[in-house]
Amino acid sequence: MPPAPNHPSAYAAFTGSYRHPDGFSVEVKQEGDKLLISEGGDFMELVHVGNQRFEALGLSTPLSFKRDASGQVRWLVSYWIEEDLFEKQAPEASATSAH
Repeated sequence: MPPAPNHPSAYAAFTGSYRHPDGFSVEVKQEGDKLLISEGGDFMELVHVGNQRFEALGLSTPLSFKRDASGQVRWLVSYWIEEDLFEKQAPEASATSAH
């Protein structure tokens, strides 16, 4: 069983680039015991607010992460009007994608 989503030891699984089907990308990284997100500008700290959700000052919606059947983090979920899925990109794809 993976560590709880609000524990810094679990954050490495969440890092990477996530792309929405409309082409919009966000980047998630870990610095020390903090999980950070960027929509193309400055990074903002994601704060665990319960029920596997995170919020960041500057974001208009809470977020969560979703795992595939094998337990790997595969999606970032944005809860705007309904759930919007951002699919995690392979490391080589995230290095070359525009943000």
